[in-house]
Amino acid sequence: MILYIIEIAVFLVVAYLGIMVIINSFDGNKPEVTDFPCSSCGSCCKRAGVVAGLNINLDAENPLYFPYSCDETGRCEKLTDDNKCSVYDNRPLVCNVKELCLFLEQDPKEFYKFNASVCNTMMDEDNVPLEFRINVKQF
Repeated sequence: MILYIIEIAVFLVVAYLGIMVIINSFDGNKPEVTDFPCSSCGSCCKRAGVVAGLNINLDAENPLYFPYSCDETGRCEKLTDDNKCSVYDNRPLVCNVKELCLFLEQDPKEFYKFNASVCNTMMDEDNVPLEFRINVKQF
């Protein structure tokens, strides 16, 4: 049930982002984008299969293509036992919040706030210690 809810949430996020790309394409102002404050909890990487399932029909040349496989739980094959990405410096666009924000031409403050909220929800579901939570108020 939780996985189904997450899949629906991811679908809605992708739909929302697509709409926002269209809306923001009319705005010529592009704010400076800083790095997203990832806490390296691994919760999103343990659900990469949900994202990969959404772009399974994308051509490998598409910037949103996810090139890695995931196990039956959705865990990305590149996530190490200590919750680190083994291809972090060359991770796919969908795994890089800052670059995805730039690619989709989103308002960084709103995009980061939304992503931080999703991150915190996933951490809650995974019982990740509170010190890993991202302060949403910073956005």
